[in-house]
Amino acid sequence: MTRSYLRLFCLFLSLLNFAASQDDATIMQSLKSSLTLTSDVNWSDPDPCKWNNVQCSTNNRVTRIQLKQKGIRGTLPPDLGKLTELIVLEFFSNKISGAVPDLSGLTQLQRLNLHDNLFDSNPGNLFSGMNSLQEMYLDNNPFPSWEIPESVKEVKSLKNLSLINCNVTGSIPDFFSSETLPNLVSLKLSQNNLHGGLPESFRRSSLQQLYLNGQNLNGSISVLQSMTSLVEFDLQGNAFSGPIPDLSGLQSLRLFNVRENQLTGLVPPSFTALNSLTVVNLTNNCFQGPMPLFQNSVAVDAIANTNSFCLDTPGTPCDPRVQTLLSVAESFGYPVKLAKSWKGNDPCGWIGITCSGSDVTVVDLGRQELTGSISPSFAKLTSLETINLSNNQLTGSIPTELTTLRKLRKLDVSNNNINGDVPKFTESVNVVTSGNANIGTKFFCERLRIEFRLRIEFELYLSNLQLYLSESRHTNPNLNFMFPLTTSPCGALVSITPPGATSPELLEHNFMQLQLESLHHPTSGFDAITHHNLKYPLALSQYPYPDYYSSFEATRQIRMMEKEAKEKVKLEWHLLILAMTADVIHTTYVSKWMVLSPKPFEEENL
Repeated sequence: MTRSYLRLFCLFLSLLNFAASQDDATIMQSLKSSLTLTSDVNWSDPDPCKWNNVQCSTNNRVTRIQLKQKGIRGTLPPDLGKLTELIVLEFFSNKISGAVPDLSGLTQLQRLNLHDNLFDSNPGNLFSGMNSLQEMYLDNNPFPSWEIPESVKEVKSLKNLSLINCNVTGSIPDFFSSETLPNLVSLKLSQNNLHGGLPESFRRSSLQQLYLNGQNLNGSISVLQSMTSLVEFDLQGNAFSGPIPDLSGLQSLRLFNVRENQLTGLVPPSFTALNSLTVVNLTNNCFQGPMPLFQNSVAVDAIANTNSFCLDTPGTPCDPRVQTLLSVAESFGYPVKLAKSWKGNDPCGWIGITCSGSDVTVVDLGRQELTGSISPSFAKLTSLETINLSNNQLTGSIPTELTTLRKLRKLDVSNNNINGDVPKFTESVNVVTSGNANIGTKFFCERLRIEFRLRIEFELYLSNLQLYLSESRHTNPNLNFMFPLTTSPCGALVSITPPGATSPELLEHNFMQLQLESLHHPTSGFDAITHHNLKYPLALSQYPYPDYYSSFEATRQIRMMEKEAKEKVKLEWHLLILAMTADVIHTTYVSKWMVLSPKPFEEENL
């Protein structure tokens, strides 16, 4: 009886395989009919498994179709996606037109190569279903505008993705990380219409080849510092700006092409020292400082007059005045506007620079759209009489080093976002600070003590300010504390009520704009955000506090919406936590609240 069942089962399987192979044969005949084959492609046999450039499995299922560089015309039939045992599908370098058919049924497909044809559309579910796909090449096809679909994330096996010159638009999706695409090592998106910057997910990728040349991309290339697997990197023909980051961790980097961008700053020595480099192209940028000296084995294209190097001889140091002014520019992020003028080894002809003899006496950079901070390096220009940095977007404080400039007569930092105390200059110096909302406000970089236990990892960058909160050392459970919350402009006053205290007074002012992703009650499972339907920006003064609010545990992602605070901050807390601080607490609130004033901390008290 058992043998009979086994025979029947084997017969059933053979019938299924026969039916599937017959289906494959029908589809292959349809493919043959839709193509105009050349004389060197012999598909005359009734059995497609005997056709040249076609391979089948032992059970006559089609596994490979490889018709490359044959001059073939025609279209691909819609039922091509039913060749479910197909592993390789290649039609590259032909003249096939029409639509790329729906291939979502090709669950075994590992390589799809259709580059250099005349395809004029592709399915919206291009990557769906192809869970075994390792390589896809669609280069040089006249597709209409399309964006890289989210379905790419489904293809965990993907190693090589090449979409060169096929009208890809939009921004580069932020999912090219090792967590999402763990096997991806090559990404080529050159000669498309992409815009925006390099996604942060690149920092966590395992990419070895990244080709993004010939686009409309811009912004910083700082993510490169974390892309330690890179071997080949091509950004030619974009609008990237800012300096080259420290690339000392990219020990396998061979090709580095950033030709025709707007990159600025000094070429870092950590880059020129890489032993793996073979090809470097820096031409047509705004690189400054000494012309870099690479090892003899490196083919370098860095023509001096296409950048802003101080001298034409590689490795020769710049004039000390030039070095100092470039250090000043570094604090501004090496702006392109300055880099285009600040070239050569004599700064006296540079925009915003006035000299008396060879001494720099005036630095006038008002209304230059500068960002960043004021560099202490100004103090090295000992003949300076005037510094004008007015009407920019500078942050941070005025460096105390500037008080050592004995010839200084005027310092104008008006209409910026400068904060902190003004250093004590001599009476002969006219210091203009109007138009800075927080000038004179004293910021403290300290640890705050709160009366209930608080676990928190907190690192917030506001200009040059870092604040850290530690576990409380206070024990009184019935005190309210209020801290001023400030960025620029100043924010709100916040009350914190510890467990056991009376119900909290609601906030008197609107809290800074926050984005709350999670706020969850640990016992009841009550989700405050869902229940109250909160949306950001959030004014906590309008928030209907529940009685048990002080016993919430949460992990919250906060994104500052102010100009000076756009970094993400991760807070982890036990019980209630609302904390960031600095600034001076107004005494009018003392009668209503017990106030814990910020003070410089003493290590032994922590």
